[in-house]
Amino acid sequence: MRRTASLPPDPTALRLARDAVDAFRDSLSEVRWRDARIAVSELVANAVRHVEHREGDTLDLALELDDHSLRVELADGGPGFDRAPTSRGDEHGGWGLYIVDLVARDWGVDREPRTRVWFVLDVADGDGAGAAQQA
Repeated sequence: MRRTASLPPDPTALRLARDAVDAFRDSLSEVRWRDARIAVSELVANAVRHVEHREGDTLDLALELDDHSLRVELADGGPGFDRAPTSRGDEHGGWGLYIVDLVARDWGVDREPRTRVWFVLDVADGDGAGAAQQA
């Protein structure tokens, strides 16, 4: 199953991205559904906050579910960044990619043709993996 959405590069994109994840709720466990919502929220929040958007820009979200995993990609017009080891944020922020790293099997950044930040979640619950289980 595949779903795509063009989101405005503003805070309303967070709700729209979570709504897109909700289309997969019946195919995911409660834990994985929550993990996907948390992780997509972090990617969208980073794109809204850290990318200089021009008139007409969109954030392009793609979600693809197969029997084993859910892959989520968010494309934006920013220059991208190098994936560095994730570290815990502080009281002022910086937790987003740390959270994505905790809940996802893998994640990364591709820069061509647009910057795409992506993550993959296993469909089956793992051994204690997932922020919702750790909370």
